[in-house]
Amino acid sequence: GGGGRRGGGGGEGCQPPCVFVYELPARMNVLALKAEPGWPYYSHGPADYRAFKAMHISLLRSRHRTADPRRAAYFYVPTWDLHGSWGNPEVYLRAHRYVVTHFPYWNASRGADHIFTVTRDAAGCSTPWGSLWEPLRSSIVLSNWGGVTGLAGVPTERCFDARRDIAVPGVLKAHIPAKSPLIPYLRAAP
Repeated sequence: GGGGRRGGGGGEGCQPPCVFVYELPARMNVLALKAEPGWPYYSHGPADYRAFKAMHISLLRSRHRTADPRRAAYFYVPTWDLHGSWGNPEVYLRAHRYVVTHFPYWNASRGADHIFTVTRDAAGCSTPWGSLWEPLRSSIVLSNWGGVTGLAGVPTERCFDARRDIAVPGVLKAHIPAKSPLIPYLRAAP
C-alpha cells in the first residue's frame, strides 16, 4: 500500500504512518445510529461486530491521523455497518462510490492504500445480498473473520488476502474465537 505517498508528520505533528480519515456524509455512517440507537450497547449479538466503530473513533483520536491527505500513507473509509453479521453490503458500496467520485486519492493508487473495516461474517466474500469483490479488490480490508472462502466454501471470490488484509478481533469474549473451526487449520498451516 501507500501509493507512492508516505505519511510524514511535517508541521502538523502526524506520527507515521499517517492516515487520512475521509469525512463521509453523515447519512453514510453516524446517522445510521438513529435507525438503531441501542445497537452499540448490546452486550451480546451485534456487539460482536463493533470493530468498525472502534477503528473509526480510534483513528479520529490517533496521533497517526492527518488532516492533510497529501501526507497520508493510508486512507480510511469509515463505514458503519449496523447489520452486523449479515446484510446488504450497500453501505460499503455507497462509501466506495462516494470516495471514488468526490476525491482524487482512490484513483491515484486504484485503492491499494485505502482501508475498509468490514465486520460482516463473510467480510469481503460474496453473500446472497451481494459481493464486495469488485470495488475492494485492491484495498486493505480489516475483518473479524479472515476467511478465505465464500459462504459456499469455494475460494473463488475475494474474501481475505493475507498479503494485505488484516483480521482484527471483534468485541468477543475469549472462549468464542476458540470455538472457530478454522483454528485447527491455522495451526496446521506452514
